[in-house]
Amino acid sequence: MEVIELKNADKNFPGLVKEFGGHNLLACYQCGTCSSDCPVSTELFYRIRRIMRRAALGLKDRVLPEKDIWYCTTCFTCFDRCPQEANPTDVVLALRRLAAREGYTPQASRNTSANITKLGHAVPSLEEIEAKREAMGLPARPPTAASYPEAIEEIQKVIKKRGIPEIIRFNMEKMELEE
Repeated sequence: MEVIELKNADKNFPGLVKEFGGHNLLACYQCGTCSSDCPVSTELFYRIRRIMRRAALGLKDRVLPEKDIWYCTTCFTCFDRCPQEANPTDVVLALRRLAAREGYTPQASRNTSANITKLGHAVPSLEEIEAKREAMGLPARPPTAASYPEAIEEIQKVIKKRGIPEIIRFNMEKMELEE
């Protein structure tokens, strides 16, 4: 069993989680339904219950730097089954927002965000796939934002307005991630 030291807890952290979208964090009474039903917990030692407890106790330094909050697939199984309507998925998403602002965004997430910013699509189009599409009589690129420069410009405006470049450390002038 883990011993939790509360002397370094941030009493304001649960309120911050609420501000960032985890409105029902403190409704959790640790029944464990979220962890027992989570499809990720069967593959990894991922326990949403532990994340909820640490966040509720104000253990910011034990939650935000951890990779666990990024393992959630946002399938909403825990959200649907929580008897207290603590909405664990909302809490995880709030924790991700906070973690990103603190500089704890995993590289894969930064790469995905950079692709959306540059290309209007999370996954870059591959020449091989474009050639296959053309061979089938289709446009090289599917009709996503990536095919419309004006749509990419709109996406970039929204991304800039939301402060995403600063969060993921993306240089809008060079259109690349900074180290």
